[in-house]
Amino acid sequence: MRRKIIFTLIAVLLLAMLTVALNCEYKVESLDFIVYGDGVVFVRMRLTVDEIYPAITIRIPSSTADNLMVVSSSGELLSYTLEDSNLTIQTLGVTSLTVEYETAELTYKDGVLWGFKVYAPVNFTVTIPPNSTIVNLSSIPIRVSTLPDGRIAIVMPRGLQYIEYISALYDPASKVLEAIAKALKSIEEAEAEGRVEGLEKARSLLSEAINLLSRKMYLEAEAKALEALEAARKAVKPPTNILGIIYLILVSYWYILLGLGLGAAALILSRRMKIYRSLDDLFEKNPWLNDDERNLLRILWEKGGVAYESDLRESLKLPKTTVWRMIRRLEKSGLLRVEKVRGENRVHIRR
Repeated sequence: MRRKIIFTLIAVLLLAMLTVALNCEYKVESLDFIVYGDGVVFVRMRLTVDEIYPAITIRIPSSTADNLMVVSSSGELLSYTLEDSNLTIQTLGVTSLTVEYETAELTYKDGVLWGFKVYAPVNFTVTIPPNSTIVNLSSIPIRVSTLPDGRIAIVMPRGLQYIEYISALYDPASKVLEAIAKALKSIEEAEAEGRVEGLEKARSLLSEAINLLSRKMYLEAEAKALEALEAARKAVKPPTNILGIIYLILVSYWYILLGLGLGAAALILSRRMKIYRSLDDLFEKNPWLNDDERNLLRILWEKGGVAYESDLRESLKLPKTTVWRMIRRLEKSGLLRVEKVRGENRVHIRR
């Protein structure tokens, strides 16, 4: 009987040690979210890790993760695999690490109302765009503060939480103009490739989109512009009499442009071509830029609009990963162009 009790105690002790070990693989030290004006969210998780484990698997707050990077406290890029929300990281010998990425999955939009929703295992901080007005919170926040640039930082308790707000950066026409510019570019590409069958429909839809935009029917205008984009992509080359068809299409194209009005055409083309008269003009047309992005663009502008990424890092005094992420984001937004020159990234402002 005594031996049986001893065996039972040993088994309980081993089970307790195993449970503690499993619970000590990692610990989430902090969780931060920065919401940009376009609804994209920058996510940063900081963790401490037991260095004896060759790998750990954590659950990130979203199932999509763009520009994902996992960096150890020594600055080493760590290998990982991502499946849905499960992130497996190679951590042998690592004691702490940072996970950073961007996602549009955590925000939603209803008219002028923006929302941020997340399930967090720990208390977290969310920073919303400058001069936003909070209209609804799922719980009483732990702390609320206003940053020097006008952004609002909110510390929320762990669990399923949401924040709803109206952004001062909201421009209902900007998304429509972007869709119209894409449709117009796709039509031009189809013409250059000789894919003219179906372009008449694309132009008609584009004309409807611009007409709806002028009447401030933004959702309908965006839908028509996307239809025009799809029609242009589906355009094909005609089997015969190509020159005659191209001639008719070019003539109708210019009549449509004239019908749209020079003002609308100039607005669309200026958006598409990203023409900026000055640095202040660039900032005014892109109010979603944060302070670091503005500093990067200012330095690049002063260097004549082109510089190597290494020179920008030296001027900004920021980590390599931070500068790289800013450049990628600005490139996606159409403000920058990056080319490889002798193994280095050369960055250009699109003017």
